[in-house]
Amino acid sequence: MTGKSFVNKSKNKHFSLTGNPIQHDAVLPVQSHDHEEAEAKLEKLVNDLAQVKSELRKERTERKLLQKKLFKAEKHHCLMFNEMISGFALHEIICDTYGKPCDYRFLDANPAFEKLTGLKVENIVGKRVLEVLPDLEPHWIDIYGKVALGGKPIRFENYSEELDRYFDVTAYSNELGKFAVIFNDITELKRAEEEVIKSSEKIKLFAYSVSHDLKNPALAVHGLTRLLHKKYGQLLDEQGKKHCDLILKSAEQIIGLLDRINTFISTKELPMSIERVDLQDVLTSIKEEYFPKLLSREIRFSMPKKLPAIFADKSSLFRVIRNLVDNSLKYGGDNLGEISIWHKETENFHILCVKDDGVGLSKDDLQAIFTPFQRKKTSKGVKGTGLGLAIVKEIAGQHKGKVWIEDDPSAGSTFCMSISKKLAA
Repeated sequence: MTGKSFVNKSKNKHFSLTGNPIQHDAVLPVQSHDHEEAEAKLEKLVNDLAQVKSELRKERTERKLLQKKLFKAEKHHCLMFNEMISGFALHEIICDTYGKPCDYRFLDANPAFEKLTGLKVENIVGKRVLEVLPDLEPHWIDIYGKVALGGKPIRFENYSEELDRYFDVTAYSNELGKFAVIFNDITELKRAEEEVIKSSEKIKLFAYSVSHDLKNPALAVHGLTRLLHKKYGQLLDEQGKKHCDLILKSAEQIIGLLDRINTFISTKELPMSIERVDLQDVLTSIKEEYFPKLLSREIRFSMPKKLPAIFADKSSLFRVIRNLVDNSLKYGGDNLGEISIWHKETENFHILCVKDDGVGLSKDDLQAIFTPFQRKKTSKGVKGTGLGLAIVKEIAGQHKGKVWIEDDPSAGSTFCMSISKKLAA
């Protein structure tokens, strides 16, 4: 049994079987660096927990703020949805077995939808449009089908026979197979436009009728007065001759006014014939046409030596240049010495300008000079109808351009008209 030992539990000492205590060389001390390492780990764990706790508090705070914002946004959205004047409705498209749109279902709509269509939201949500409106025109489904199946947003005006209303509609899709529409009832506007068109037609008919009915008597008065003056002029005293002259001038003014009215109406009504026009030829013809007048008044006429060809309505272009040259000759005054025409261009427009060195225009004249039957305040005693510049403005609009007066510090007037480069024959 030698070598065996036992432990005295009460004193925690080791003894051999003979009873003698076992001698230990030394008591092993606790490693201090292990203790420090454990403490460091514990401290890190505590700090990590504190950080997690802080982040959780921060996340809870942010979540509450986000919930408040979402609630506010939802409330604002609901308010907009319910209070907006335009009708709004959300739908899903329904396709047949071939994938072609054949119907659509109402998913939601706002109160304005009810007001504009007369359809109750609670009676239509979940239903197909052909259940609600069995006679709906197919083009509505075709248009919305293209939008819902990946097409671009679209805006259009259309008439619903089923509802007997005109609508201005914007349709778009944020999710494949679904589409939303925002629309306004424009029925009253459309019917007002129709009335304006009808009234315009009546006015045109009246103008043509008056022009025709007045021109023949005016021509007769003019012809008879000339005949009277020719055959019996020697029998008339000076007063009688003056009366004949006044009658002739008045008849000529009436005939000229009626011709201008017809020109103005035809300018608005007749379709344009766009063709390639050589500006050089047009201005050369104008110069030759006015040469006798220019020569008698000793007025210079200048134009560029080289001009491009443009696309325009040739007869309208002649009318514009004639009206602007006539305008200079009539209102330029006695000291008018030069009329010049030139051309310039921008990326999108050709621009023709007619300038004179006459008396010019006042600020008051600029306000309404392109309005029909408006004339310069200084034009008393000068023949004219007040339609020439109105015709120029109308022709400029037909050529997708405009007419204006350039601000020129020197004496005289400069009228310019632009013509779009996108016109094609």
